[in-house]
Amino acid sequence: MTPSAQPSAIRPEAETQTVETLVAWAKEGRIRIPTFQRGLKWGTREVLELFDSIYRGYPIGSLLLRKAPAEAATFPLGPLWVQAEAMTDALAVIDGQQRLTTLAAALGRPNPVPTTPDDPFVVYFDVRARDFRAPPSRGGVPPDWVPVAQLLDAAALNEWVFTWKYGRDQALRSLVFEAGKRLREYPVPLYVVRLGQGDDDAVLGEIFRRTNTAGKKMTWPEVHDALLSKPDYKLADLNKALGKAGMGLLNERQLLLCLIAYEGLDPTHNLADHQKKNPKILQDTVREVLPTLQKVLAFLRTDAEIPHLRLLPRVLPLVILVRYFKLFPEPTPRARILLVRWTWRTLLSLGYVEERPLLRRGVTGLKKNLLTSEQAAQALLKLVPNQASEVLPYFVPATFNAKAAESRLLLLGLASLGPLDLLTHEPVDVAVLLEPPVDVVPTEEVEEAPLEVEEAPLLEAADSPASKKGLALRTIVAKNLSFSPANLLLLPGKGAARSELLQLTPAVAETVGATHGISRDALAALRQNDVEAFLTLREATLQAAVREMGDRLAAWGQSDRRSIEEELAAIFLGDQ
Repeated sequence: MTPSAQPSAIRPEAETQTVETLVAWAKEGRIRIPTFQRGLKWGTREVLELFDSIYRGYPIGSLLLRKAPAEAATFPLGPLWVQAEAMTDALAVIDGQQRLTTLAAALGRPNPVPTTPDDPFVVYFDVRARDFRAPPSRGGVPPDWVPVAQLLDAAALNEWVFTWKYGRDQALRSLVFEAGKRLREYPVPLYVVRLGQGDDDAVLGEIFRRTNTAGKKMTWPEVHDALLSKPDYKLADLNKALGKAGMGLLNERQLLLCLIAYEGLDPTHNLADHQKKNPKILQDTVREVLPTLQKVLAFLRTDAEIPHLRLLPRVLPLVILVRYFKLFPEPTPRARILLVRWTWRTLLSLGYVEERPLLRRGVTGLKKNLLTSEQAAQALLKLVPNQASEVLPYFVPATFNAKAAESRLLLLGLASLGPLDLLTHEPVDVAVLLEPPVDVVPTEEVEEAPLEVEEAPLLEAADSPASKKGLALRTIVAKNLSFSPANLLLLPGKGAARSELLQLTPAVAETVGATHGISRDALAALRQNDVEAFLTLREATLQAAVREMGDRLAAWGQSDRRSIEEELAAIFLGDQ
């Protein structure tokens, strides 16, 4: 069973090192990859998820390293080549090759960083979306994306950011500095071992084998169903029941956040932390939460004018609303108005407020001692800006990306116009357009609902080769403009819609076109085949539509005071 009949004298030393230190060690050759390690297996998805986990403070596991002398050598580290001197205390990687290679190759690569996905380690930070992305296969990185390699050195970043196109924008600049700090200072736990007398590399190989094969990872549904839920009601049952509401499905991570929030626990802490205090903390929650989740979805659809979860720019409001509707299942009309304002102020402010504190305070701050639904809504409103001047106005993004909040806001703006079908001239039911079959339950591998953050593309152009479900987006002009937001329609069908638009009579075309953000002047430009003018005009119309919707529902600057009924009740109860 073991490579040696004698007990090993290995004594592991536990410590932590920052990402910045580990990358420096890797680049100088202090960290080495032994010959028994497997080749690089990670692709773009795993690389991006690692950076997203570090940015959000999620655990990424520990590293196992062997300390031993090493000769001078030149060796590859992903796409990089390292020239290492002879060392007496080199660190050979026993477990953690993929993670260390990712960090060193992405953060330590020299400038200029490629603008095409030359390898999985070409990574950019999308500042506005606060997400990590690979560059498009066709190239053309948006100017508000920052190479992660630029974030590693604080001093160099401080100089670079003021040469950046958006360097004068204090809010965006702060997000860049914050991202750099989170990546650089993230503490990685590691164990360092020395071989004892009589041990050899076979011992390391055995440690590696056991580390990587001594157990099979469980998925979240398996963990939940094994430890927390009742045998007759599983997480998949909850998700399937939610799907019947016609608002889409939540993925596993989102469901977990909702369950934690439902119980009033801090959703920025992981499940293991909560289970240490109470091992059965969520045992009955999976069954109890369904009515509350249904109320939240109904509120988002009917009050907040978000017809489907695939158009929800951020999942954060939904999670907090779960806690709110548990405590106040039937809010007063005034409370619902205030909740709509809070939802939209939150969605429009997430680039300007810290998400984790907002999530924590939003859930744990809702206490039963807030006597009424209005008081609770007002407490939430105090957590976000209440003036439009405190956030930047909405701008249409340079390219459409279904993961990004700006693109989903664009789709909400399109939905708010009441799009009409080009052939029947009947209203398009956006929710039906976006709804997958209710028996499709997303897993860790196939995610169907939006989140900050952390997910695969969810909504693609229907005529995109990557789309298998024929969802809701069509292009207008059949040129290489598929990802231009001003060239997309929230409409079923395939192929470019330009000919269908221009076949309508002028009066009908104006009426139907207006419901898609296409003005009379934009139609005229389209008829003249002036594509550039058409896109410019439509972009301005769509931008105005999103701003109007946001201003209307966020109700910036309006009084959030209590209703007359609440004031009278307060006087009656002596609470003035």
